[in-house]
Amino acid sequence: MNIAVIFLALIAAWALISLPFTPREVIDSVLYASLLVLASIGLTLTYQTTKVPNFAHGVFLNLGVMSALTIAQVYKTAAYYALPLAVVLGALAALLLYLFLIPLYRRGVSQEVMMMATMAYNIVYIGILNAFADWAGRTWGIFTRGITIIPYDVNLAGLRGVYIFAPATAAAITLVLYIFLNRTKPGTALRAAVENEDLARSLGIDVEKMYAVAWILAGAVAGMAGVFLPLYIEATPEVGWLMLASFFAASIVGGLSSIYGAVVGGVLMGFVEVLGTFQFAMFLNWLLGVPPYVITAYRPLVPLLAIAIALIIAPRGILGR
Repeated sequence: MNIAVIFLALIAAWALISLPFTPREVIDSVLYASLLVLASIGLTLTYQTTKVPNFAHGVFLNLGVMSALTIAQVYKTAAYYALPLAVVLGALAALLLYLFLIPLYRRGVSQEVMMMATMAYNIVYIGILNAFADWAGRTWGIFTRGITIIPYDVNLAGLRGVYIFAPATAAAITLVLYIFLNRTKPGTALRAAVENEDLARSLGIDVEKMYAVAWILAGAVAGMAGVFLPLYIEATPEVGWLMLASFFAASIVGGLSSIYGAVVGGVLMGFVEVLGTFQFAMFLNWLLGVPPYVITAYRPLVPLLAIAIALIIAPRGILGR
């Protein structure tokens, strides 16, 4: 935990130093890092329970996206009013996936089979969300593909609300999870179930129930991230799937065995993807005259490179055990 605090402090100091030179890119980096933190926390939680990479994690975020797009356009109000709905839908979708996976887990099927099961769940949900998008477009005349809802954001101190609410939410969720996992009986039981399932059972802990709690938390937090997303970039019903590599990169770089690693990884990958890519593009433009847009177009490769480098240099991640 001390390493995480030091690391985050260094990132914050770097951001403050850089602010006079590239304010927009630094602010965008903070926002994007906050979204990655919220998404990767949930991804790490689900991995710690079943030890299976959840390729349907983007679904939980997609539900938040669709909630925000629908609420904002139908009621002509701030997208943040969609947060309760996004939390509930994300939590329910995560619980359903867990209930779908747990029989496979009990039978001891391979990780590959369970991973394919999450991919199947993802495909089904993307189909459902696309069907909803078509129906909502015909019924309510709203747009749910390739659209942002920036006009439905609020303005605070000269900044759009998402630049304040997303980082504040990420920080609050991190603090709440820390208190829950270290200061409450259910949180302690969840940690025990994750660290040693057999010992937890011998102590009378309902392991399956604790795992379900972890999945519900993961879905709820990812749903929150989904609400903020269309206030930042163009969103579609499958945007969570398209960003899945970034979520995995944040979790793997930070360490899949640590919730706090997901926070560190999310912050690091957020700055690397946004500010790092921008600075590299400016450098190549100065050195070789390459137009910046040519380099930034390859930004989706950054998380894949980060995963490859992390697995080679530090397979357990920054805070992994």
